[in-house]
Amino acid sequence: MTKDDRFGGLNSFCKHPIFQFVSIISCIISIISLPLAIYLYQKSRVTPCLTFRFNPVRTAVVRTAESSNISVHYRNQKNQDQVIPTDVTAVQIAVWNRGNRAIRPSNRPSDILRPIVIYIKDGSPILEARIRYQTRDVVNTTLDVLQLDKGRLGVSWNILEEDDGCSLQLIYEGNDTTVFCIDGVIVGQKSLSIIRNPAKFEKQAEQDEGKRRINWIIGWINMSIGIVIVLLTLRILMPSQILSRQWHYSMLAYGVFVIILSIVFLLMSREIGPPFGY
Repeated sequence: MTKDDRFGGLNSFCKHPIFQFVSIISCIISIISLPLAIYLYQKSRVTPCLTFRFNPVRTAVVRTAESSNISVHYRNQKNQDQVIPTDVTAVQIAVWNRGNRAIRPSNRPSDILRPIVIYIKDGSPILEARIRYQTRDVVNTTLDVLQLDKGRLGVSWNILEEDDGCSLQLIYEGNDTTVFCIDGVIVGQKSLSIIRNPAKFEKQAEQDEGKRRINWIIGWINMSIGIVIVLLTLRILMPSQILSRQWHYSMLAYGVFVIILSIVFLLMSREIGPPFGY
């Protein structure tokens, strides 16, 4: 019995259109399953994700260089009236839990290992801090304003479940390039998630929006091209005798790759922002 006779049945089975079609589908499922498994694993993890997002557009209340005839009087915590000689600016900060595990300071032991403090890097005073919005009454956000004159604001709450949070407004001495920092430690979260924009906020916000729009367009274009390539390849794979099977398999793999690449671009076009706005 020759080698061809021994493996003739197997070769015929492998060349059968149904077997090849099943093989192609299995290949596509295998390629898609890896990123899907990673995504599902990330979604299944029960972790908190305390997130801070600074509004990229800050509001100038007073600019001393442009308003020489305007002065700002401020009554400090010692009930003393003082004149602010510098620029005065307002910023909105969104605070929310982007994770799927609740953050409870009242737990024993507490979920907060070190209190959450928003502070200005150079120590400039915060003139006013207030809560503009909170998702639910039970969140009960509380601000510690005892050290505002040192540029420090404490933030606490009763509970932050998934997508729970609040929007804060801070009015401070300084311009729109003043650097804010955040300190604190949460159980189950290695570091706080802080989303900020660099200087020239309005221009940067427009650039970020443009990048997201471009990624969104590229993603859908790639998705369309990939689907067309896959469908055409599946359509001509069975009856075609003109081009080699290897060429068709290469085109099919390329189409699947383009689809996965388009999904990456679409995910990049998503903006990580507070679900309730600023």
